[in-house]
Amino acid sequence: MVVTINHHCFMPDQSEQSHYKQEVLLYSSRIIQPQDNHMPHYQIRIDETLPVAVAQAFATAADHQALGRLLAAPVKRIVDGQGDVNGVGSVRQIGPGLIGIQETVTAIDPGKSIHYRITKGGFPMTNHQGVMRFESAGTGCRVQWDIDFDMPPLLGDVVSATLKRVLTQGLRRLR
Repeated sequence: MVVTINHHCFMPDQSEQSHYKQEVLLYSSRIIQPQDNHMPHYQIRIDETLPVAVAQAFATAADHQALGRLLAAPVKRIVDGQGDVNGVGSVRQIGPGLIGIQETVTAIDPGKSIHYRITKGGFPMTNHQGVMRFESAGTGCRVQWDIDFDMPPLLGDVVSATLKRVLTQGLRRLR
């Protein structure tokens, strides 16, 4: 296990590793467990009920340009998907050039779910994947947005909290 603290690296011995892991787990309940013995694993769940139809919420989330307007971030489709420009295999650039990330849509169940993962950028985040699920809820819809990723401790806490806040605010713009 390599631990990064204030840009310095050290390699804890076996006895320190279990103690360190306990400290990290106490620090943040969002840390689940290291997936690759190098970085903690984070999970974000956003669960919002919106006063719009499932079809409208899904269409907005599935369309890369519309998603950009919703999240108030520059989003540009750079690779068309198979069968649909925003479908499986489509790639969207989020953020400007060199500091942006690229997400690839890996699966779509029309009107029900969108699966994607970061395929370029986002360092030091690794193993990122996201799923948006849509279902009817009265006269509106329920959106569950789950995101998993690995990232160094502390930085992962900041990124997790920021993503949750920004993405929740974006979904609420559908009102």
